[in-house]
Amino acid sequence: MSTNNYQQSWQAYKRLRNFLSVLLVTLIPVLVLAGRFGMEQFGSQVPHLVMMGIWFALIFGIGIYLENWPCPRCGKTFHKKWWYRLGILSPRCVHGGLPKYSNG
Repeated sequence: MSTNNYQQSWQAYKRLRNFLSVLLVTLIPVLVLAGRFGMEQFGSQVPHLVMMGIWFALIFGIGIYLENWPCPRCGKTFHKKWWYRLGILSPRCVHGGLPKYSNG
């Protein structure tokens, strides 16, 4: 891959990472508001449960996707091997050693 492709890949990674952070930070306030809205408008917790399901599905899905993020250089999973896992905080590719956010 060219250097430009590395940067595009890292930008996409950062966007997803930041979106996951926003989802985690806003989880409790959104669920509280959805619970209040549901009770005031419908007398039901259904909106709360729907919002909770959507929020958790997004958090889970994006987390799994980021954990399996392909290295821009080698194309293998950046954060883990079958026997070794650093998680999304790993500073470099566990396969080829490419530093995170590097141009190569």
